Amino acid sequence: MHAWTEDSRGDDAFYSLSSWGKAKFAFNSIRREEERTLTKPMLTLLMEAMRRLEEHPAPPKETGLDELFPSK
Repeated sequence: MHAWTEDSRGDDAFYSLSSWGKAKFAFNSIRREEERTLTKPMLTLLMEAMRRLEEHPAPPKETGLDELFPSK
């Protein structure tokens, strides 16, 4: 129904969010009166997001020592 980032809204925001390595997504089937910014069906959005990631993969993330050896 709605996706947003600091820089974009709607389908473009969805595609941007789909490239994140860590994120929280929520899907709720309850009908709500909110702004609709996603214009395509979910399966279409997911397929396009995967196509974009395949064409332009994200550069590998550098892992710091704190991530490899977390403190307790």
